[in-house]
Amino acid sequence: MEAKSNSNGKSGKFSNTKTVSINRLRMNPNDIRYFRDSDYIRQLAKSIEEFGLRMPIVVEDNKDGTYTIIDGHYRYLAVKLLKWTKVKVVVFKGSELDKVRLTMSISSNSKPFNPMDKLKAIKYLCEVLKLKPEQVGELIGLKRRMVYYYLLIDKHLTEEEKLKLAMGKMSVREAIKLAIRRKSGVANRNVCFVCREWRDGVVPMFFCPKHHKAVQSLVKNLLRLKSDGYGLTEEDKEKLLRIVVAFLRSL
Repeated sequence: MEAKSNSNGKSGKFSNTKTVSINRLRMNPNDIRYFRDSDYIRQLAKSIEEFGLRMPIVVEDNKDGTYTIIDGHYRYLAVKLLKWTKVKVVVFKGSELDKVRLTMSISSNSKPFNPMDKLKAIKYLCEVLKLKPEQVGELIGLKRRMVYYYLLIDKHLTEEEKLKLAMGKMSVREAIKLAIRRKSGVANRNVCFVCREWRDGVVPMFFCPKHHKAVQSLVKNLLRLKSDGYGLTEEDKEKLLRIVVAFLRSL
């Protein structure tokens, strides 16, 4: 007996829940999680030990006696930690897109996705399922522009930087800025002449907001000197600017 799933506009079918040997379950090679949080697994194991497995693991029948996990990898790893030999599963039948939809909707009720989880899902949808950015954005819950930014992050950030993003040590905003800079080849532009740091929204002449006021004051004084009859040339102004910059750097 099979029942259709119509919630949240998902298509595909679920079978009745059944109990199978845990040794027959297989991790999904297309799992969108970037890494598994071992602390969360231990916490989940304690919860399952106390209250039981309240949600069965969603699987796909491989027709050879084994099942590939579609959703429930954390639950699977938790019950393995508890050394269970059997576990409740529900078999899902649907397209690859249906499986992604299902994973995104069910997993949102468990451990939240980190940015790298979303990136893995975006890559799979774009590169494997050949969906357009607007389709991916609608499915993931992002604007089309953000889908493009996530793909830039994948291309231009190192694995170490991606891990920082996944662990919350780097924000998505910071990652996007870094990816854009590397893509455009301007990693050394927009650097403040004084502090040598790249800043967002750098003012003309590449001074960060911190030093912009000092430079503004310098320009006003130069203009006043010229109006007072000192007749400074452009070359004189550049020399004075270099002197002031050198002074600011020494502070």
